[in-house]
Amino acid sequence: MLFVIGIVVLVISAPGSILSNLAQDQSGIVDLYWAASAMVCYVFITGPIEYGGSYVMLKAVRDGEFGVGDVFQGYRDYFNVVTANVLVAIIIGLGLALLIVPGIIFACKLAFVPYLVLDKKMSAWDAVQESWDMTTGHAWKVFAMALLTVPIFIAGLICLGVGVLVSIMFIGLAFASLYHMLDVVDESLGTAV
Repeated sequence: MLFVIGIVVLVISAPGSILSNLAQDQSGIVDLYWAASAMVCYVFITGPIEYGGSYVMLKAVRDGEFGVGDVFQGYRDYFNVVTANVLVAIIIGLGLALLIVPGIIFACKLAFVPYLVLDKKMSAWDAVQESWDMTTGHAWKVFAMALLTVPIFIAGLICLGVGVLVSIMFIGLAFASLYHMLDVVDESLGTAV
């Protein structure tokens, strides 16, 4: 079922990738019209699907009960998902503008925003704050996991493209597992206090 959901996510995400490729011509010059179109497509179409994909991975990690319809969960809280997506993009973009390293740190600190928005039904701003708090002391784990995704994805590419879906599923499940682990620890500490 995860393989089918991966195909659904890829098919719905394809227009954004196509527009992104159209944004650069052969000389490497960026066409602002296509770049803006790709960004709008990502924010309003692909982003909610990716949030839904993260939600499916979390459900798979927790209890194993999920369906294709769960990938559209990002559209059920559309405004909040789009707001969270834009807020995270702005924060990471500002960090990248500050000599790249802060952007990487911000990306690690905000890795759990999609889960918090859909799982805990948090507002965009609350999800950003909670993700920041959850990753305190764990940002290096998120960074190490992100680094490990590179060879996993390359291995998927080597497997004639079909492995890409498997590697994306594996990566999604790994991040969902890390979120779930930290969420369970956070909840147990919260009830102990």
